[in-house]
Amino acid sequence: DGCRSFFRRMSGSEDRPLPLWQLITCGAFAGITSSFVRAPVERVKVVMQVAEASDGSRLFLNSADAMRAIVREQGAAGLFAGTGPTAAREVIQYAFYFPAYHFLRDAADRMAPGHSWALVPCIGGGGGGPPRGALQLD
Repeated sequence: DGCRSFFRRMSGSEDRPLPLWQLITCGAFAGITSSFVRAPVERVKVVMQVAEASDGSRLFLNSADAMRAIVREQGAAGLFAGTGPTAAREVIQYAFYFPAYHFLRDAADRMAPGHSWALVPCIGGGGGGPPRGALQLD
């Protein structure tokens, strides 16, 4: 909501819907910011998927064990290896998801004004997900 609030304040209108380019920008910004949370999780996941002891057994007991090993061997920066590709993926996906979600949410709200508290997130999220999923790059 921070990005939307910024654009609304800049335009001087809190009531009008944001144009498509601003929704895309908000989605891209959300993708960038989420990457810094997602990248370390993705890094731990990938390391666990490919790590195998010479006898074929698992090298890590759990995610926390893998995270400790990465930090011990590579420092905290090791958790952020691969952030660039993760950010590129997230920016593209959220740039599509954010506008789709908002257009569908607004349409659902117009169809059932005042009664859409449960319907709006379901339609917006359900309809916004496929465009993002179609762009899945991993």
